[in-house]
Amino acid sequence: MPTIAIVIIGRNAAGLLLNVQQRNLAIFSQAQRIVYVDSNSSDQSCSLAKANGWTVIRLDPGSVLSAAAGRHAGALHCREDYILFLDVDMELQIPSFEFLNSLDQLRSQGVDGASGSIVDIFPTGSRHTRHSPEPPMGDLLHFGGILLIDRKALLSAGNWNPNVIAHEEDELYARLRKSGRRIIRLPEMVCLHYTDQTSRLRSLIMNYIPLTAKERRVFPGLGMAFRSAWRAGSTIDLLKITPEPAVTALAIALILCLGCWNGWFSVILLVLWIGFVMTRRSLPYLAVCPAKTLQMMVGLFCYRRKPLLYNEI
Repeated sequence: MPTIAIVIIGRNAAGLLLNVQQRNLAIFSQAQRIVYVDSNSSDQSCSLAKANGWTVIRLDPGSVLSAAAGRHAGALHCREDYILFLDVDMELQIPSFEFLNSLDQLRSQGVDGASGSIVDIFPTGSRHTRHSPEPPMGDLLHFGGILLIDRKALLSAGNWNPNVIAHEEDELYARLRKSGRRIIRLPEMVCLHYTDQTSRLRSLIMNYIPLTAKERRVFPGLGMAFRSAWRAGSTIDLLKITPEPAVTALAIALILCLGCWNGWFSVILLVLWIGFVMTRRSLPYLAVCPAKTLQMMVGLFCYRRKPLLYNEI
């Protein structure tokens, strides 16, 4: 069977690290290497990871601190055939990596990785499954923080961009698609995500009004992803993955212009916009979409390239 490494990212996650190995014990025991990348924690995260026998990398606080930066550094420390990327607050619901054999056989068809469904678990205990419109074994339109990918395919596409603070998965996937790589959805890959958001309503509010320092930091992430895609020549591919914010911006501009001339054009455009979004996403995403457009516009002016510095502990 192909070899596999697991890259976990976290910050001040000592409490989660106590549980993450037990939660994922079945798959952790099959990995040839486990790398924990820490974003300058002030607690005992690094010590706990080291005690588990993992390779521990710490990002330099004067450099870039982001999920993409952690995954970038972790990927560079792997030599295995495949890398599984997980956040420290995730639990993968699969008994084994037996499907790696079939995934390895699909390489000849251009398949280089897989992802699956994510179930958000809120502190209240309520759950929300992020539904995907793709068929069970179809090519993904986009993926979240869980990704199993061929290491060579990842590195040949340029690895994760550490300077993209949020929506780094879409930005990476755009470059993968540009280079002819495919990521498929596997129904057996179900991931539980123990989020610190109190509710879906709070998640909606933060998209419009980022209150905490963390929320303000990731707010412009989508625009940063588009700026990065522009530099990489993968803007069209990124638009294919997440066209809704750009389409929303165009729809708003046309509604403002045509609405002054004929109100019926505005109504027609609004109906067409709703139909377009719902064919690709879900009804609740209609409430988020304008916020994503705002984030995209703001982030276009926030992208900065900084060198990534880290060291192995």
